[in-house]
Amino acid sequence: MPLSSSIIAEKSVNANLDFNYSLQINDESYLSFDQAFFITQINHPLILDTTKYMNAAKPLLTKGFESSFHYKWNDLKVFLGYTFVDAKRKYFPAQPFLPLTPKNKIVLTTVYEKEENWMVGFEGFYYSTMFRDGDTKTKPYFIIGLMAQKHFKHFTIIANCENILDTRQTRFENIVIPPISNPIFRQIYAPLDGRVFNVAVRINL
Repeated sequence: MPLSSSIIAEKSVNANLDFNYSLQINDESYLSFDQAFFITQINHPLILDTTKYMNAAKPLLTKGFESSFHYKWNDLKVFLGYTFVDAKRKYFPAQPFLPLTPKNKIVLTTVYEKEENWMVGFEGFYYSTMFRDGDTKTKPYFIIGLMAQKHFKHFTIIANCENILDTRQTRFENIVIPPISNPIFRQIYAPLDGRVFNVAVRINL
């Protein structure tokens, strides 16, 4: 349905606080740490009521923090990040959680690179449990990937492998709930593709 003339535009209010510490250990080593805190409130959030949008009576409130760690030693670089998010729909006390929003997320990236020669890297992601509409809880999951590059005089070969653990939501549950003539579809929260491999060649003219 078209938006009603009584609809009020959403307005957000937020605050951020960030601390950063860095240390040059020696000529070959560097260390940094960043700690951020955040809070955001969306007033008059738009919500879908069957066939039309309306303003909720109470706000959507999100708060949390993000911690990140960077380390460099010679040709090795490491990044570790952790994010905590507490998102609540104040207008829906029966199910106040924000759907498909993990409270905890961890990211790890490691790269070893010989400049202008070759590079190998590893990346990993962890997603904690989250809620879906209907108060159903999802499973936590990991995603791991590998990447590599090799430089030659006039071209570069790039290889990448994503989702090595073959993490798929269809391994946890059926996406389509019978009967086929009138199916119900579960909300998507994890990858649907399995392992993905790709190779590319970059030519330097």
